[in-house]
Amino acid sequence: MPNWMLIHGILLVILGCLYFFVYYNKSWTLSAPFNKKTSMKILFLYLLPLCWLLSSVLLGITFYYFGLLKSVDVIFLVILPILTIIISGVYYWLSNKSYIKQQEQTYKDIDNFKKVSMKWIKQFSFVNDNNIDLEVYISKGTPKGRMIIYDLTTSEENLILKQHENIPLGLTIMTSKKNGS
Repeated sequence: MPNWMLIHGILLVILGCLYFFVYYNKSWTLSAPFNKKTSMKILFLYLLPLCWLLSSVLLGITFYYFGLLKSVDVIFLVILPILTIIISGVYYWLSNKSYIKQQEQTYKDIDNFKKVSMKWIKQFSFVNDNNIDLEVYISKGTPKGRMIIYDLTTSEENLILKQHENIPLGLTIMTSKKNGS
C-alpha cells in the first residue's frame, strides 16, 4: 500500500473517531446553540474534511522535510489537498456571493413594493403614517403586502373602496372604522 494512502486512511480514522466522540458527547452544545442535525452537518460535512486535508498537508510537508516521502507521495499528501481546499473555498465564495446577490434583490423588491404601496395610499389626504400598518413579505418569489388602515369614517372607507381596482398588485387592504362612526 502506498505511503500516502496509508497516511490518509489513518488520519481519516483518527479524525472520524474524534468528531464522533465530540458529536456523541454533545460537546458542540457548549459553544453554539445548534440542534442535532445542524451540528452533525457542520462536524462531518465541513470540519472533518477540512481538518483531514489540512492535517494531510502538514504531515506531508513534515515527512517530506525529513526525507520520508517520495515525490509521488508529496503530490497526494500536499498538492492535491491544497488544490481541494482552494477549489472548495472558491466554490463556497461563489455560492455565497450569488446568495448575497439574491438577498439584495429580495430587499430591493420589498423596498420597491413598500414605496409603490405608500405612494398609492398617500393619494388620500385623510391617511397619514400614524394610522397605517404595512407588512411586506415574499411569497413564491414575489412581494406581497397587507396594509391595515385605522380610524376611518364610513365615507373615507368608501373612497378607498372606490379606488380598489388601482391597488398595487399583491397588496391587501384592511380597514378599521373609528369608534362611534
